[in-house]
Amino acid sequence: MMVFTIHFAVALAGSAALFWLFFLAAGEESTSAPFGLVFVALTAGVLAQFLSAWSTPLVLYLYLLGCLREHAAACCAADAAGRNADALR
Repeated sequence: MMVFTIHFAVALAGSAALFWLFFLAAGEESTSAPFGLVFVALTAGVLAQFLSAWSTPLVLYLYLLGCLREHAAACCAADAAGRNADALR
């Protein structure tokens, strides 16, 4: 059970750090509680307990890829909105 607890805590801290990093990069001013981080941590803890301890970095890497994809989509949407607003002027 100690393996689960350690990997849960590491994954929760890592995913919270990634969430905060992308939150700041997006320039947002407020957010709601990111409950998805608990699911990331639970996944990492369970996989570390029953599969391999290397699953925690893998889960965090997959979360990073998801954050990057979401950030890129938001940037593209903002660029498209800016071009549309310029075209209307």
